[in-house]
Amino acid sequence: MRITDTCVYLEWPAGEFTLLVWPADRTTWREESRAITFENVDQSVVTVSDRDHVVLGGSGGAAEDIAEDGITIEEWARRTDWVAPPADSCSLDRWWNVGGVED
Repeated sequence: MRITDTCVYLEWPAGEFTLLVWPADRTTWREESRAITFENVDQSVVTVSDRDHVVLGGSGGAAEDIAEDGITIEEWARRTDWVAPPADSCSLDRWWNVGGVED
């Protein structure tokens, strides 16, 4: 996982990145330590930081999936309830809605 100043991504071995979308009601951004604390549905709490290896539950998609729903990826981003919205420079080509975290 990569946490930058502007985006939080899952980094794949081939060097590709997927934007992580965290549910606002179960996620806390810890700016001082640049860490994310997440409460799983079983109420276990996990804190993760940049370059941690994680296993994520949830589901995802790609920009073309959103287009099939008749909206733009930018409109999808505006409708999403973000803990902290990603910067405009963050790629929205692929995204993952985080549903669970194991470190």
